[in-house]
Amino acid sequence: EKAWFSGLGDWYLYSKRGDNSWVRHGDVGIQEGFDEQERHILIHVAREYQDGEAQWMANKIRDFLGLFGPHLVQDLLWCDTSVAAKAPSGPLSRHFKGSGMVFCQESWSDGAARANFRAVPYYMEGHTHLDQCSFTIFYKGGLALDSGIYDDFASTHYLSYYSRTI
Repeated sequence: EKAWFSGLGDWYLYSKRGDNSWVRHGDVGIQEGFDEQERHILIHVAREYQDGEAQWMANKIRDFLGLFGPHLVQDLLWCDTSVAAKAPSGPLSRHFKGSGMVFCQESWSDGAARANFRAVPYYMEGHTHLDQCSFTIFYKGGLALDSGIYDDFASTHYLSYYSRTI
């Protein structure tokens, strides 16, 4: 659990796009951008592992969304204010071996060009597309992307478009 959970902050740092959303991948159905769920995960990672970069990303989401209503409770209960936010400064590319994803970016700034490559392991079975070894490029919008839309697993959309490389 520690090996997976402690690195989750890095996943969010590297998979962030310049439009405050995340790289689209697998059968993740909702990719509308920053939301409280990611913020809550990141404040837990920051607190548990004294991870300043996870705190920085959590603060970035907070600043984008605002902090209000029932979500304030999460901060009161779990946010450790002694963890200083630290802007990411590490390598500009990263291979997440277990998920088969590689992320690259020109810098850590929000407007940087970003790309990712996916070669997901076979054991993922139906939780990935058949478009293995694909890539996306994002710079001020999607330039090269996996454009399938998640649909019912057995729909004609899934069979005719979503699971093919186009």
